[in-house]
Amino acid sequence: YGHGWNKPFHPDDKQRAWDAWQNAVTNNAVYSLECRLRRADGVYLWWLIRGVPVLDENGKIQKWFGTCTNIDDIKRTEVALRVSEARFSGAFRVSPAGMTITRIADGKFIDANDAFCRMFEFEREEVIGHTSTELKLWTAEEQEKLIRMHLAAGGLRGCELRARSKSGKFV
Repeated sequence: YGHGWNKPFHPDDKQRAWDAWQNAVTNNAVYSLECRLRRADGVYLWWLIRGVPVLDENGKIQKWFGTCTNIDDIKRTEVALRVSEARFSGAFRVSPAGMTITRIADGKFIDANDAFCRMFEFEREEVIGHTSTELKLWTAEEQEKLIRMHLAAGGLRGCELRARSKSGKFV
């Protein structure tokens, strides 16, 4: 096919595209590649390009069956999500307010920020993977009351919580 087919590829993707194509042709293999292709107006969009060789009875490539799927919206959404996650993570980590992320299904802590760990006298590793009752922050009865309040009000706003630190003092 020569190199003409490679012209619309983004300069950073040309070599990967060429290598994927050469591997597929040499090995009678499927190829799959996420890359940027230039539109007629010069704008690059992300595409998922896949191809499967159609072989004759001797195993020789007769033609290719392929697809090109526009994945530009997905790629842009992934970038926006990474930026948002980085922003949230930064705010979560440095917040002076003690905060945790809890899995609703089982009540286990997924993460805790430094302020929470200082406030409750735990190392992060002691918190993650455990529930508030396992850490004795409050009793099972107190936790059940909090859950009922949360469900009834759609959240815990303007609610004072008393929990215990690792040493047992109220926070």
